[in-house]
Amino acid sequence: MFTALALADAVARRELTLDTRLATLLPAAPVPGTGVPITLGHLATHTSGLPRLPPGLLRHALGHRKDPYRDVTTDFLLGALAAARPRSEPGVRIRYSNFGAALLGEALSRHAELPFGQLIAERVTGPLAMPDTAVEPRADHAARKVTGHSRRGRGVPDWHLGAMPGAGALYSTVPDLLTLLRAHLRPDGTALPDALRLVQQPQVRRNRWLQVGLGWFLSPVRSTGHTALWHDGGTGGFASYVALLPAADAGVVVLADTARSVDRVGVRLLSSLAGSAGADP
Repeated sequence: MFTALALADAVARRELTLDTRLATLLPAAPVPGTGVPITLGHLATHTSGLPRLPPGLLRHALGHRKDPYRDVTTDFLLGALAAARPRSEPGVRIRYSNFGAALLGEALSRHAELPFGQLIAERVTGPLAMPDTAVEPRADHAARKVTGHSRRGRGVPDWHLGAMPGAGALYSTVPDLLTLLRAHLRPDGTALPDALRLVQQPQVRRNRWLQVGLGWFLSPVRSTGHTALWHDGGTGGFASYVALLPAADAGVVVLADTARSVDRVGVRLLSSLAGSAGADP
């Protein structure tokens, strides 16, 4: 979501467009056999056709199963891009890709000539007043950072995403993420109004139950008439779920120090809010 919002900000600034070709920023980008180039918009909507993970990553990570991404370098990432063969024509099929999100983060960093963490701080979390959201926690965050746990409840070390921070390297808190959701509900009161509106617009439809915006998924909330924007995620010891109900002026954030999914908890909260708002928003 943050990577896509950084793209939307660059679009709002007229620095880039959703149709900007990935190859203009990362020359290693392959051209599918159909001749349709991969664009930044394809990466942000998971329609690039690229696989979920960089080719060769599983073999690369075998020696570091507790922290599988830690040794992923930029050279490895770009080498994987050069070796990748899109599994479908860009823009046609929704196929979730952490690889694509990581490439989008790398492309945006190169365009801005800033490390990804600094880019997000300057373009997103700083303007939106989110002091506890960062790729690298500050020293004063250390005492408040919880330990992650496996699905069986054992403490596990944090994952470090190496050269793939755009795929989900951010630490955050519930208050900060609620600030992000409030900004989406009232974009005109923020420093990023155009970008916040852009990420919420549906870009691609899979079926009646799923559309994709920039970084967001959009789905109807059963029996309520509401459409929710949502995203979930997780690493080795943590799980997350965020959702937004624009018509109900409501949002949900669930963060947990466990690898067990919290989607069910988030959906229950979301459904309760949607039901309370009425069936005809």
